[in-house]
Amino acid sequence: MKTLFSTSLLSLLAVLMCAPVASFIPSSPSASSGVATVRRSFSASPLRVVITPDGSPSMQEYRKKVLQDLVERKNIGELDGYQLFDMIVAKWGVPYGVELRRMDFAGKKLLYINVMWKYLGQQSFPLNERQYLEHLEYISRKLVQWGKVADFKKDLAECRKKPNAYFGYAVSFNVPVSEAEIDQFVEDARISREEDE
Repeated sequence: MKTLFSTSLLSLLAVLMCAPVASFIPSSPSASSGVATVRRSFSASPLRVVITPDGSPSMQEYRKKVLQDLVERKNIGELDGYQLFDMIVAKWGVPYGVELRRMDFAGKKLLYINVMWKYLGQQSFPLNERQYLEHLEYISRKLVQWGKVADFKKDLAECRKKPNAYFGYAVSFNVPVSEAEIDQFVEDARISREEDE
């Protein structure tokens, strides 16, 4: 009896887990046997469940909605580390590393935000969660200080590229600031590194 029960239970579990079942409805005990039976109802297509925080049909649609919401906030000039985190995850699905980089091109100083190919949670990622959020907060404050939040949000929303680890490819966003502001940023970064050491 014990073997028969466990075999029946395993069969029922296998059907529940694998079959494209819309519902399993227990029926009333049959008059002849006194044992409850299970009636199965099959759907025409396999059962597909998508779970999103707001009930969107797919994660891609949810990411688009979150990104659109972040771009269209009333005060477009506001940004903090958590919002920047949400924007990156909404755009690419993972919290990629972000760096501010100064470059020289044709004798002109330029500043870029690079979204790198490594992301939080990878073994090779150099920051823990707290350090990563502090770093995003620093970048957010710099964008607010320079008045470039709206430009960055617009560029991020329109971007079609994705960081690529195989090729070591980062996605770059130009931050159009003056050379004096770039020099001040570089000097502040140097002082900060010296204090950390």
